[in-house]
Amino acid sequence: MTEATRMYLVHDANGSRTQIWAVREDYGHGPVWEFHVHGLTRSGDPRICPSLAMACELAETDPGPILDIAPFLSERKEADPMTRRTKPEPKIDASAPTEAKTDATPKTQTPREGTKQATLITMLRAKDGATIEELSAALQWTPQTVRGAIAGALKKRLGLEVTSEKVEDRGRVYRLPAA
Repeated sequence: MTEATRMYLVHDANGSRTQIWAVREDYGHGPVWEFHVHGLTRSGDPRICPSLAMACELAETDPGPILDIAPFLSERKEADPMTRRTKPEPKIDASAPTEAKTDATPKTQTPREGTKQATLITMLRAKDGATIEELSAALQWTPQTVRGAIAGALKKRLGLEVTSEKVEDRGRVYRLPAA
């Protein structure tokens, strides 16, 4: 059984033919407020706005009186009474010392034995190094996956220095320094 959509009239000026309705919608990622501005077109179709400020701009009205009556319609998330909190927010103790990250260098990790990443590292640490074609054949990966693993997992995540050079008979050969 679906829940009926509730619409709330938040602006209806006496001398104006425009109305602003607040609508609570849920598109699968949590409930949000939408604002429907009626009376702008001859067809009567409403303009749907994601914020009250945009709706008030279209209706040429001031959002101040609306926010005085219904402050939860503002873009601040914490003032919304429609959202139910399951856990209380943790209180931050201003007197407690905070720890700041000082080391921005990548973590040095060692891959588990027998994984494709370990095989990749072993092949690159060999005396002759390895080409993309040799690595993709041994690992059963596509060439772009091998290049992505070298750039992402080895260089960025593990912080390893991968070097490459063109060898006349083999093409571009990639190497890691011996451990």
